[in-house]
Amino acid sequence: ESAAPSQGHGHGHGHGHGHDAAADGEAHHAHTSFGSLGLEVAGAVDLEKLKAWLRDVVEKHGDKLVRIKGVVRTSGAQPFIAIVQGVGGHIEVSEASAAQPA
Repeated sequence: ESAAPSQGHGHGHGHGHGHDAAADGEAHHAHTSFGSLGLEVAGAVDLEKLKAWLRDVVEKHGDKLVRIKGVVRTSGAQPFIAIVQGVGGHIEVSEASAAQPA
């Protein structure tokens, strides 16, 4: 059985966004830093464990989250493809179309 998303590997990289050209020709950043993190998990994911992990992330870092999105294959008696998406501290996990096999 595949466990929580931490079994995958992550890679993060910070980079600035929002360059505005000022009258003096200097570029100014809309914010000082922006990071991203990608997670990959081989195989199916226990959806309840994923939801618990996501709740923990929101509780600890919800004020810092900008956007989250993903697609995961679930494990269990009737596996399916789940869509994960969110903005800020609000995250939704929903089942993809039943026409798509897991």
